[in-house]
Amino acid sequence: GMPPLPPPNSFDALLSRVTVLDAARFRTIRDRQALIVHLAGIDGVAFSDICEGSAGRWNCGARARADLARLIGPRSVGCVGFTPKSEDGESRADCWVGNKNLSAFMVSRGWAVPSNPADPLLAPYATRAKTEKLGRYGDGRLQPPDPDPNGK
Repeated sequence: GMPPLPPPNSFDALLSRVTVLDAARFRTIRDRQALIVHLAGIDGVAFSDICEGSAGRWNCGARARADLARLIGPRSVGCVGFTPKSEDGESRADCWVGNKNLSAFMVSRGWAVPSNPADPLLAPYATRAKTEKLGRYGDGRLQPPDPDPNGK
C-alpha cells in the first residue's frame, strides 16, 4: 500500500466551513477573514477543465471538485504550515480531513499532480493514478466498464 501521511498532533487551524473551488483549492474563513487555501505541494485540474477519454470529452474539472467536496462533506479541515497570503488571496497549507491528507488524496485520485514531480511523498501516488488510469487519466466513465465485453 501507499505510505499514509499521518496528521500532525495539532493543527494551526481547524476550519469548520469550507467551500471547495476546484481540485486543489477551497474557500474558508480564518481569523475572521476570507481565505482561499491551496493544498500544499500539488497543482490540480481547474474547475472548467475538459478531459478527453475513450468515451469522449468529459468535465474532469467538475468531477474533481465533486470528489474533494464529497470527501470533506460537513467535516472540519485541519491545516498546518500556512504560507503568507499571495496577491490572489491564496495561502498554501497541508490539510487533513480525519486521517486523510487532502493533497495525497487528490493526487491518488488522479485529479492533481505534485508541483515537484520528484516529491518523495506524492510521486508514488501520481504514478499509481496514471497506471490505474484514475481521474483525469481515465475515460470519464463513473462505473467500471461493462463486465460483458461483447455487450448484449
